[in-house]
Amino acid sequence: MKELELLGPHTDGSQLVFTDKDGERYLIVVDDALKAAIRRGEIKLESMPKQGSQLRPREIQQLLRAGMAPAEIASTYDVELERISRFEAPIIAERNFVINRALTSAVGTEPDSPQLGDLVIDRLATRGVEAQSLSWSALREDENPWELHLTFIQAAKEHHASWQVSNRGTLIKALDDEGRWLTETTAPAPANVTQFPEQADHSPNIPGEPASGEDIDKLLDGLAAQRGRRVPLEYVDDEEEETKPSL
Repeated sequence: MKELELLGPHTDGSQLVFTDKDGERYLIVVDDALKAAIRRGEIKLESMPKQGSQLRPREIQQLLRAGMAPAEIASTYDVELERISRFEAPIIAERNFVINRALTSAVGTEPDSPQLGDLVIDRLATRGVEAQSLSWSALREDENPWELHLTFIQAAKEHHASWQVSNRGTLIKALDDEGRWLTETTAPAPANVTQFPEQADHSPNIPGEPASGEDIDKLLDGLAAQRGRRVPLEYVDDEEEETKPSL
């Protein structure tokens, strides 16, 4: 793996310029996946236990919820792997509980509102994404709300979508463009749509690529015209009740 040094932003404002020890330069697109990784990294630095400290059971659980593997925790904090592994199964069950509740939660407040899992499969089918390529995970940093993460493959490229969810698994808000695209409307996307409608003098961005707010609005308006009408999603912001399995 090459180590790169940040030189600064590209002149187009949507990429970062890096260089390696040989002076070769690299361009990295500032997309939703990068922003999410930076956000998670900042939270970890602020909330995770300090290296070299004696980990308490609650801190081990916190690290596992945040997505760290037992071997990574044991190596980072110089703790026996066996001690960390004792807490892994309950945390996996807790994370799976949040995922399952989120996928079966209604997107919207109407009686016939679709479930998140079904809606995502329908939306991505219009982009040629196989349901088998979808991978779900749930993470929680410290006392922040749970985050639901989706990874899927489209045209041999990995894409990511993220949502903030409550302890009961109901959606609070989308965290990136892919998440907003997948849950912005409550009307199902037609299965025969293979491309986005063209706009005069405008080439729409695919979700996940850098785009201005105006670009995103035009894209959603175009999608709405083809689907029927644009309906803002009414998220249910409920009380943070602890219904997850006890640890």
